[in-house]
Amino acid sequence: MSSNGGMRQPIPRPGRFAALLLTASIGLVAVPATADSWMPYGPRREVDPTGRWSVVLKEGKQGVAADFTFAEAPSGTSPVTAIPSGAPFQANAPEVTVRQGDAILATGTLESAPLEVRVSSRGLGFAAMEEYGGVGGGVSFAWVGRDGSVRHQKRMRDLFSAEEIKSFRHTVSSVWWFRGAWIDEDARETIVVGNGRAIRAVSIETGVVRKAGAAEIRRALGFPDPNAAALAIDLAREEKIDGVTELLVRALADSATTLRVRLRAAAALAEWKDLRGKPVLVAAAATPRPATVEKADYEFALEHLPAVLGLDAVPSLEAAMRGDSADGWSAGMNGFVALGEPAVAALLAMLTEAGQSNDYRGGAAHALGRIGSGSSLAGLVAAISDPNEYVANAAANAAVLIGKASIA
Repeated sequence: MSSNGGMRQPIPRPGRFAALLLTASIGLVAVPATADSWMPYGPRREVDPTGRWSVVLKEGKQGVAADFTFAEAPSGTSPVTAIPSGAPFQANAPEVTVRQGDAILATGTLESAPLEVRVSSRGLGFAAMEEYGGVGGGVSFAWVGRDGSVRHQKRMRDLFSAEEIKSFRHTVSSVWWFRGAWIDEDARETIVVGNGRAIRAVSIETGVVRKAGAAEIRRALGFPDPNAAALAIDLAREEKIDGVTELLVRALADSATTLRVRLRAAAALAEWKDLRGKPVLVAAAATPRPATVEKADYEFALEHLPAVLGLDAVPSLEAAMRGDSADGWSAGMNGFVALGEPAVAALLAMLTEAGQSNDYRGGAAHALGRIGSGSSLAGLVAAISDPNEYVANAAANAAVLIGKASIA
């Protein structure tokens, strides 16, 4: 099943009326916990934001541990490139090792193989987070110094409260807590963000854990690390942190930074009714997706386009859902949902638009169900008689979601 609600690969259903009854009664059925599937721990190379320091990670002898090699590139050489965990399993894959000519500073073993690593851009070491094979069940954080010493090992309960842990996503074998992290080089702390907005600062020197918030987010908005800046912008928008407009404008205008950061700055400014980031969002949301725009950035732009265009975003969202590529289908729906009630008329028209694909028409029904407007109910009920079973079932499910028991 796909990540877009199962709509792209429909499951055979026992008929339209049965579909109504199944959907209406879903609240009475216990939903089983999701099972995790673990591939072999793939070797990887992580680098700091400058590309000078790197760490190579490979599966240890016990299977759950990871052997590491921490290295430094000589001054004046080209930046080291990261190699993600999946790359070694692809054709013509690069060998995951320390780059020839780089100096090995330390080697060692981490008892829990980390899924996330952040490397210091001053060569202080690296933070290793999350646990392969059972996230949340082992060492959730460890700091490795430039001498290879493994310090400040923390379990999930050492970082977050019981209430915060309860709010994280639980599966059969894991508690998926990690949202992001960055290293504050001046403060000599690793800022760790749990799913939601649980933010902690872990001292590189002492391992002391403290709550972090607006001050740390503001600092990260000006960091040269694009991953830190992008996450900080998301947090600033969610927390509605004051006094960050100037930093956001600076990030938006910085052509040297990544599109990911500029798009987030544009979206955050739009929430403060500042639309100067409109051209950046519009250009990245073009369909077909521009060759210079990564899929994740294209999806982000589509989802946030309504913030700067309002109803004028509808043609772009329709184009994304109509396109031959699957890149924008789910993001286009999310954009319509962000528009809310004003999008209902356009979605009802899409639902009955002749000659369009099942995905396009069924996706319109799915978006209407998520918006939940009573004004769409009559159109959805009418579409249950559509000769295309896929579209009919999508309309039925959306109608039941809105009308609940009264729809029977």
